[in-house]
Order: sequence, then structure tokens, then C-alpha cells
Amino acid sequence: MNFFNPWGEIGNPYTAHSAHQLVNENLQYQLRQDVLLKLNAGWNRMRSSEHSEAPIRYKNPGPNTEGNSDWAFTQYTGWILEPQIEYTLKREPFKVRMLGGGSWQGTASSMWTRSGTGFTDDQQLSNPVLAKLDTAMKGNNLYSALYGRVQFDWMDNRSLNLSFRRDRSSIYDSGRSSGFFWATGAGWVFSDEPFFWKAPKFISYGKIKASYGITGNDQLGQGFSYLDNISPTAGLTFQVLSPGLLDGKLSPEVTWETIRKMEVSLEMGFRDNKQSLTISWYKHRSDRQLLPDLSVATSGPIVLRNWPVALQNSGWEFTLSSRNIDSKQFTWTTSLNASLPVSRVLRFDRRLGGYDAVITGRSLNAVRGFKYAGLDSNGVLVFGI
Repeated sequence: MNFFNPWGEIGNPYTAHSAHQLVNENLQYQLRQDVLLKLNAGWNRMRSSEHSEAPIRYKNPGPNTEGNSDWAFTQYTGWILEPQIEYTLKREPFKVRMLGGGSWQGTASSMWTRSGTGFTDDQQLSNPVLAKLDTAMKGNNLYSALYGRVQFDWMDNRSLNLSFRRDRSSIYDSGRSSGFFWATGAGWVFSDEPFFWKAPKFISYGKIKASYGITGNDQLGQGFSYLDNISPTAGLTFQVLSPGLLDGKLSPEVTWETIRKMEVSLEMGFRDNKQSLTISWYKHRSDRQLLPDLSVATSGPIVLRNWPVALQNSGWEFTLSSRNIDSKQFTWTTSLNASLPVSRVLRFDRRLGGYDAVITGRSLNAVRGFKYAGLDSNGVLVFGI
């Protein structure tokens, strides 16, 4: 007779310990009236250890009942160093602000797990020396960037800004580790113009702004490489984590994924800005998608690479805010948001296997199905594609 004790899992011991150290420093120095120096530096480390046991005394009684035990240790260390210099030039009615700086970041992570099975004595479950199956995982990433921004202001109601950055990530091969990205934007507070004086009195503020830029993405996850360079752990799952020993390197042809972003918005204020309305239209298009080819066999090399796949997210966003009561004793504000997003697959390479459900020109969430075509002469339902 098989019997499962529903209270058995409650008796399984589990212990966890964690520690977190964080150091951060922000420095500013006014070198001159128009020159400001800044430095942001930080370091942090997180460590955790876990141990779980499944004793024999809480399992089904029997001659071959055995206990098992698992251990896990993880550590993450990161640091950042960001110097900046800012210069401001004022020549009425113009003002120019220029910023330049760099960013250097590094991360190191490691994980170690040990699993033991076949214990015949519950007293041995807390001894990691008796466990046999070890797994290790390590990763180190370095990231650096140089960036600059120039902003032109004219009469305090017109602005134009240009920014650029060159990023470098150790995730990629040395020949493709760098990416150049840029952005530009403009804004105009038209409610300060003389022609706006003839507008209805309840309209107190108006601004229109637009931006366009190209950004990059290098968030691939540590150890994304060939499957045959991964040492599996015989099905071990510890705390919803299936570890493996990743000792391969990323395919050398992989480079930065690019995202083009465009946005136009209108901001309006009413009744001395007690109510405000923002209407925005945006379009984001990502190219050179970083995807694995899922059609190859598990024994072959599954490679993450850039594919000629383009995705687009666009839509409208509306925000209506109201400051109903604003006093020293009581404040009451309300806000209403509405969004009309549209996602679409613009281009998809059919050589990329494992994505049969993707439909070009439709959303990623589109579902393939059959179309009802009525009944045949025998009264049987008929469906078409």
C-alpha cells in the first residue's frame, strides 16, 4: 500500500544565511563658477548559503527508504566608477551646458552546489563531505563607456540636446565588443510665446517635445554559449535552480542588439497648472535580435547570434492629473493613465527554427488557429486555415 504523508514536507529542515555589504560615494567639486566635477563610486557584495534536508523519518517507511541533502553557496561582487565634468556657458539669451564622462563597471559571480543521496542515517545529512555531486558556475563581466551631452537653451523656453556614448562589454568578442549610440531631442514651451497670450485663460501651460535615438542591449545572461560546453547536473534542481558548469565562450559573431526609439509628446496645463494633460506617441524598433536557434539537436551546438529579426512596439499614452486640494493640512491629487500599445513583428528569418508560432506583421502574442467554415453536407464542423 502506497502512502503519502501530507505533513512530511513540513518536517524537512531548511536553513539560509545571507550577507550584504554596500559602499557608495558621491563627490562634487566646484572647480570654477562654470565648471563642476563629479565622481560616483560604489562597491557591493552579496553572499548567501542554503542547506535543505529530506530525512528518512519523514518519508514513506520501507526497506529502501533513503534520505537526501542539498547545499548551495552564491556570491556576487560588483563595482562602479563614474567621473564627470560639466561646463556651463551663459550668453543671454543663450545657455549651453556640456557634460562629459565615463563609466567603468565590473561584476563577478559564482555559485557552488552539492547534492547527496542514498543516506541511510539522518545524522549524516548535515555532513557535506559525504555528498558526491558537485556543480560550479562562474562569470566575470567588464563594462566601460565614454559619453557626452550638449544642451542648448534659448530664452528659457527652447532647448536642443545632443548626446552620444561608446560602450564596450567583455561579453562580446574583442572585435565586436564596442557599440556607438546617440540620441537627440528638442523641446519648446510655446505658452511663453506672445501669440499664446490670446489663448483661453484656462490654458496655463503648453510644451511640445520630440526625441530620437539609438541604444544598445548587451543583457545576454552569463554563459550563453554552446550547449556541448555545458556540464549538466544530472537533473538536480535546488531551490528552482538547475545549475550547470558553463566553461564555453560566446560565439564570436555576436554583437550589440540595437533599439531605435522615437517619441513625440504634448504637455498642457490648465487652471494655473492644477490640472495637466500629457499625450505621447512612441515607436521603438529593435534590430539584430539576439536569439538561439532552437531547431538543432541537443547534441549539436546551440548558438546565440544576431538574426535579421525586427520587432516594433508603438502606441499612444495619455496621462491626466489633477490637484484637487492642496493645503498645509490636506492634499488630494488624482491621476488617470491610459495606454494603447501595439507590438508587431516586422521581419523574421524563417531559417531560425523553433519559432513556428511567430507571424510576420502580427503581434508576438498572436495565436495560430483554425477558422470556422461552417458545416459540411453530413453536418460535421469544417475548419480552414
